[in-house]
Amino acid sequence: MTPATAGRVPVLRPAYLEAPGRRLFTATHAAQGGARVAALLCAPLLQDGIRCHRALWALADALARGGGEALRFDWCGSGDSSGDGADATLASMAADLSLAAAAIAAPGGRGPRVLALGSAALPVLAWAHSQPRAVDLVLWGAEFDGAALVERWRRRHDAQLHAAGRYLVAPRDAAGDELLGLPVSPRLLDGLAALDGARVALPSGSRVLVAGWPGDPDPAHFIATQRSRGVHVAQLPLVDGDAPDWESPGQFALPVFPRRAVSRIAAALLEAA
Repeated sequence: MTPATAGRVPVLRPAYLEAPGRRLFTATHAAQGGARVAALLCAPLLQDGIRCHRALWALADALARGGGEALRFDWCGSGDSSGDGADATLASMAADLSLAAAAIAAPGGRGPRVLALGSAALPVLAWAHSQPRAVDLVLWGAEFDGAALVERWRRRHDAQLHAAGRYLVAPRDAAGDELLGLPVSPRLLDGLAALDGARVALPSGSRVLVAGWPGDPDPAHFIATQRSRGVHVAQLPLVDGDAPDWESPGQFALPVFPRRAVSRIAAALLEAA
């Protein structure tokens, strides 16, 4: 953040993006007087997305105060967007990403930097693989192994039913269309479980920033795969004590706000503008 841009008051613009069969809720945090950098912020899936709302809001606000622009959105089937979670698939999430990315452009008419937090990395990587030109990604605490992610979600769900002390009498186990208290499509779970993000091929010439805490899934294979295809990959280490505890049953409903990581990522994006 430079003296010329520090302390700007962001403008917040909520809006709906319309497309056949979908209505996507968005919130754009914008600098007054033009943007140095444009970022599309993608929330994690299911309960993690609810927990991370404040963190992504704070990141969007920090970018706008630094002279940038950031667009947050609710995946269709969640939040204030149209649809039901049971209808969400990797294909529908790709449509959400294309719709949102078209609504925010970087200086010079380029596409935005697309930031994916946690499990959002998997649908973002699947979408990026299909793009006809280079993409610019920021993977923050990224999940690369879809099968392992779905299995952890199932363990978390079981812990909430039977180990967290949430119920006097444990309810029945979830049906196939419910997980972590939210409706979810078996097609989405199957699609995620079949996805190995570390092997996804991004378009040549793409750029990726991998921001991670110690103990995050090892990105080494992903990084080697991308570099072998002409993708520029940089890493941004984050402070260990700031890492969220995703797995603790007692913190299931608590907000996640890794303050130092938000500041570090915002600074990195603004410095690269």
